[in-house]
Amino acid sequence: MDCNPPSPHFRVSGTPNEHIQMNGEVMIDLVTGLHWQRCAAGLTGDSCLSGDFTPMTWTDALAYCEGLVLGGHDDWYLPDMHEAKSIYGTPLVPTGSLGSWNTEDEFWTSVSLSETRVRAITPLGNETRASTEPQSVRCVRRGFSGDAGAPGSRFINTLNAQPTVTDVITGLTWQGCYVGASGAKCTEGVATEFASADAAAGCESLEWDGRSDWRLPSQKELFSLLNVAGRDFEFPFSVVGLDETTYLRLNGLGLFGTWDGSLTGPNSQKKYPQVCVRYSD
Repeated sequence: MDCNPPSPHFRVSGTPNEHIQMNGEVMIDLVTGLHWQRCAAGLTGDSCLSGDFTPMTWTDALAYCEGLVLGGHDDWYLPDMHEAKSIYGTPLVPTGSLGSWNTEDEFWTSVSLSETRVRAITPLGNETRASTEPQSVRCVRRGFSGDAGAPGSRFINTLNAQPTVTDVITGLTWQGCYVGASGAKCTEGVATEFASADAAAGCESLEWDGRSDWRLPSQKELFSLLNVAGRDFEFPFSVVGLDETTYLRLNGLGLFGTWDGSLTGPNSQKKYPQVCVRYSD
């Protein structure tokens, strides 16, 4: 497995996860296809309250997942950040599906920034930790999710008067310009800036490329566009004007920082431009 993959290899759901199937100590996500160790390392039981919670260093976590035999399978591994965000990001998986855990809990990912600095993930963002710090561990296996990468180009651009960008991996179609701007290079009109209370309505009222089912993206959906190792975009947002200094609103939960995918406070009065999303046909 690539420890620092540039993109997800599965479809992304922007709605609350009601697509979970439990199989003993394994949780199956029927959208992404990923199979998850239900309880954090050391814990067992339906509510993950039995056993002894066992945080580990990053090196030990890699070895633990590689050696794990669970649910009749031995191909477990430490998840990358896109995989981890699929269950820890907002919206979260249903309460109880992964036992009881706090939003402050940090779980190791396989993404390393150096020999000693590694990325851990929480529902509210991402942290860089020393690899020798003990953190929570939960392993994953591919299940029926896709292989890494996409056949040919990952993104399909329609550079017309109302451009869109379709992601063939995640199944999402993105508005190619900020709301208010248009044209093949987004040079027509002026991008509208929204306060927190108005952003959702700005997307929901959008008529773009013959479609009216646009909405604010979720944290998971925006995170799918990040190259988490290189801290830049895989998505061809250069026409839109998005860069690592941009903030975008998402589902009323606050602001998404495009530098590293973290969430910040809602900052309800300050206005920002917005890009909307819909499920691909």
